[in-house]
Amino acid sequence: MQTLLSADASYILLAIVCASAAVGYAIDSSRWGKKVPGVLLAVLIPMLLTAGGVIPSAAPLYDTLGAFLVPLAIALLLLGADLRKIYRVGAPLLAVFAFACLGTLAGVLVAGELFDLGADRAAMSAVMAGTYIGGSSNLLAISQMVEWSTPNAVSVAFAADAVGGLAFLAVIMLLPGIRWVRRLVPSPLMDSVQAEPAAIAQAAPPPLTLNGVFIALTLATGIVAVSYAIAPALGIGRSALLVVSVVALSIGNLFPGYFARTRDTEALGTLLIYLFMPVIGAITDLRTLTGTALEVVAFALCIVSIHLVVLGIAARVFRFDLATALIAANAAVLGPSTAAAMASSLHWRSLVAPGLMCGLLGNAAANFIGMAVYRMLTP
Repeated sequence: MQTLLSADASYILLAIVCASAAVGYAIDSSRWGKKVPGVLLAVLIPMLLTAGGVIPSAAPLYDTLGAFLVPLAIALLLLGADLRKIYRVGAPLLAVFAFACLGTLAGVLVAGELFDLGADRAAMSAVMAGTYIGGSSNLLAISQMVEWSTPNAVSVAFAADAVGGLAFLAVIMLLPGIRWVRRLVPSPLMDSVQAEPAAIAQAAPPPLTLNGVFIALTLATGIVAVSYAIAPALGIGRSALLVVSVVALSIGNLFPGYFARTRDTEALGTLLIYLFMPVIGAITDLRTLTGTALEVVAFALCIVSIHLVVLGIAARVFRFDLATALIAANAAVLGPSTAAAMASSLHWRSLVAPGLMCGLLGNAAANFIGMAVYRMLTP
């Protein structure tokens, strides 16, 4: 589709990405962040520009940012993660994540009965199960392994995934501010964050130093380079981010004293995450949602709605912390980078690394789960 800016206008597109990220972070760092999630606005601004025909939904810049920002951000955020703290917080989060996966599977099976997807039912159910357990990268992988009857079914699935995911992000970002939800599913973590003095809760990290920046970037790029070289040799080229996580965690916990004294890695990791969020909005083109695609969008929205209901019931029955449940839901439906961005923007710092790990776990398992769904539904 024709747009005001071409896909080759890389610097203008980069300026829009940076401005969207800056607006999102500024709101999250202010008192308005409790009412209007800034990280959500960082996604919505470029999405609206795409829908309005101002910027393209596909551009070389988006591919470049996606390829570099996510692995570097994961490495930076996990360098400062203490494995002991991850175990204490991550064990409950892992249990909630299991219910989140079950919620997605329940949603796929129920929605498959409610909507007539014709010959593409098995394929569409498989890719939606994969993307809402591991992320959009799994949608692409599974779509290449299943058989489609409709020629444009893959592009429709991508559009429906994006709309369902963004609607889901909006809902879970707004839930912490709803009082009756907090009463139904209490959150000691949210209470402790809100009880802190505003100056502490919203304090900026210590000023970055050039020396710290260079060390952080060198470590992160080195970790990603080594990990991406090792992963194919191990036969897990598509799961290279898992290797990035293991290497970053190992280095971070070999030198815990250094990373405990500096916030350079966390600050830079957060910066890269915020810069990546507008890319998600930019590649979501609402103009493609016409005709039969709307039924697939309804199918996706039904899946994430059932996912949320199942997880909410589990959180209520088993007394899971609401913040933990929301990050687990985010990690499953939207992936590791979005889970980290949400935890960071809401000042749930103890959930940043566990959220990343759960998202990466889902990413590793989702292809197998998606193909199992495909085989189960294929006549």
